[in-house]
Amino acid sequence: ATPAADGGPARFSKRYRDAAGIDDSRWTEPDAEEGVSTSTLLLAGALVLAGAYVLHQERQKQGGNRVGGGAAAPAGGRRAPTPAAEAARRAFLDKFQAPGSVAAPESWSARR
Repeated sequence: ATPAADGGPARFSKRYRDAAGIDDSRWTEPDAEEGVSTSTLLLAGALVLAGAYVLHQERQKQGGNRVGGGAAAPAGGRRAPTPAAEAARRAFLDKFQAPGSVAAPESWSARR
């Protein structure tokens, strides 16, 4: 027979455990010397957070977290578009331009 055969879900109740003579005081009433105290857990959590903060600050000094391993973006945060990207942008703008209107504006990189 399995453990569930004799008690079913009731075997999880305190009344059933007491009637069956199961002593679970080790788990429900831990001594102060056993286990990890709450203050120890809080201290460990604070140390982990402080370490993560220091690591974050160091990475920011080194150029931030980059995905893909490529070169970092310039200080302004944007890179100049490639000639192919600029041609695609112009073609897109020209496609939706009304006949007789002004040509597509220069890109931000051409104005610099």
